[in-house]
Amino acid sequence: MGVTRAEGKKARLVFVVGAIALALIFPLLALISDAYAPSGVQVNEQGIFGESSTDFEENSVAVYVQMLGFDPETERAELAFYPWPTDDLAKQFSSSVLTEKDIRLFVDSQDAELTEFSAGDQVGGVEVVADVLSTDFPDLASDSLYPFDQYVLDSYARVETRESELQEYSTIQTFDYFYTSPVPGFDVTYQRLAAFESAYPAESESSDPFRIAAERADGKISFYAFIERSFAVKAIAIFVYSFILIATLALVWVTSQMALGIRPPSMESLIWAAASMLGILELRALAPGDPRIGVLADLFIFFPSLILSLASVAGITYLWNTRKNFES
Repeated sequence: MGVTRAEGKKARLVFVVGAIALALIFPLLALISDAYAPSGVQVNEQGIFGESSTDFEENSVAVYVQMLGFDPETERAELAFYPWPTDDLAKQFSSSVLTEKDIRLFVDSQDAELTEFSAGDQVGGVEVVADVLSTDFPDLASDSLYPFDQYVLDSYARVETRESELQEYSTIQTFDYFYTSPVPGFDVTYQRLAAFESAYPAESESSDPFRIAAERADGKISFYAFIERSFAVKAIAIFVYSFILIATLALVWVTSQMALGIRPPSMESLIWAAASMLGILELRALAPGDPRIGVLADLFIFFPSLILSLASVAGITYLWNTRKNFES
C-alpha cells in the first residue's frame, strides 16, 4: 500500500520540525548557560562586600585574583595576584600603582617566594603556579572523566606593609576580588573562605561570613575555585563522541547487510568504509580541550568504534574479493 500525499506531507513536516528543534537544542542551552555566567567565571557572593575596590577608602591593600589557565593533566593552575593599595598608600594608575610603603605579598604556590615591593616601586601582578589538589572534592577530579571532570583549588594569600626598612612587616586590611575574564575551555566559580589559619577549608566555620570578614581585616585571604569544563567543551565533546558512535554503528549495520546477502558488496562501499574509519580518527582529534588518549570516553566509545570499523573494513574487503560467489 502506497503512501498518500497527505501522509507524505505530514511526514515531511514532522521531519522539518524535528530537525529544527534538534538544531536549536545546543544554542538554547548555550544561551541559558551564558545568562547564568556570561564569561564562564562567577563569584559566589556571600553578602560581605561589594565587587569594587572603592569599598576601601584608606589603609587597605585589596588583591585582585585572575586565573590565567588550567592544565587538567598536571592539575596545575596559573594565577595572577594584583595587589591594589588605596590612595593613601600609593599613586594609582590604570594597570599598576607606585607604592609609598613597603608591601609584602605571600601567595600559596609552587614558587615558594615572598614578593616584596619597596616604597617607590611599581606594583604589578604576581603570577604563580598552584597545585589543584581537590582534596575535599576528589570524586570527579580526574581528566579520565572528560568532559565531566571537575576540580577544586584552595588558595591562600597574605598582605603585609611597613613604613620603612627599620620596622617589621605587619598585616593590613585586605579583600579579594576576582576577574571575570574567561579561562579557556573552563568555567570557574570562586567562593571566599576563612581558612588561612586552619588550612582546612572544608570545615563549616570556614564559610562563616563573620570569620571571612575578620580574616580579611587581618590581611589574610583564602578561597575556593571550582573548575569544570565549559558548556561549549561539553557540548562539542558529546557531539564528537556521539558522531563516532553513530558512524560506527552505521558501518557495522551496512557490513552486516552485505554479510547476510541483503546488499551486494562494491568498490564504493569499500571506499566508504575506509573513509569512515579514517574519519573516526579525525573526529577524535577534534575533541576540544585536547584530552589525552585513554580517557573513559575513549575506552567505551573511541577504541571499540575503531576496532569495529577495522573489522568492518576487513569484512567488506573480503566480501568484495569474493563477490563472484555472492553473485552466483
